[in-house]
Amino acid sequence: MRHALSILGILLTLAFLPACGGKTRSAPPEPQQTSMVRETGSPLPAFSLKDADGNPIGFTPGTDELTVLEVWAPTWFEQAEEQFRRLEELHERFGNRGVRVLCLAYEAQPAQVRQAIEKHAALFDVALGEEPTWEMLELQSLPTTWILDREGRTIERLEGFQPLETLEKSLEEILSGPHAP
Repeated sequence: MRHALSILGILLTLAFLPACGGKTRSAPPEPQQTSMVRETGSPLPAFSLKDADGNPIGFTPGTDELTVLEVWAPTWFEQAEEQFRRLEELHERFGNRGVRVLCLAYEAQPAQVRQAIEKHAALFDVALGEEPTWEMLELQSLPTTWILDREGRTIERLEGFQPLETLEKSLEEILSGPHAP
């Protein structure tokens, strides 16, 4: 009898342990879809980084351009080839309409980034990102794309790879609406 009561006591303890502050597993948090920059309506702060050759590339809010800002990995992301084509198409199609394509490479090897840019003859700006930049952007996944208005405020933030058609549609809507340059 004593043995049965001990087992019952253990089972009851295990059943009530989560209610008493024991650690339980919960679902992982949902990825955040908007950054603090968007939530507060504050413009993205100006920043200056370097390209793969060491030349400065920056972002300054208050310019006359909308900006497509994409953080990606041009040397190891499985869809890198398609991303280069997609970003180049955006640059060619919207560059003369007041849209800047600015990419931040989530890479540690400038030489590899330089080779990827040369291989694809990229004409859009590619800077090497840095940890403070990832923190400022609240980067949670790769790739992540922001469409920023002329003041640097987020109009749209898109997590994960976005097809060309999605970005073209967004830019067309923005360019014909209140954010138009």
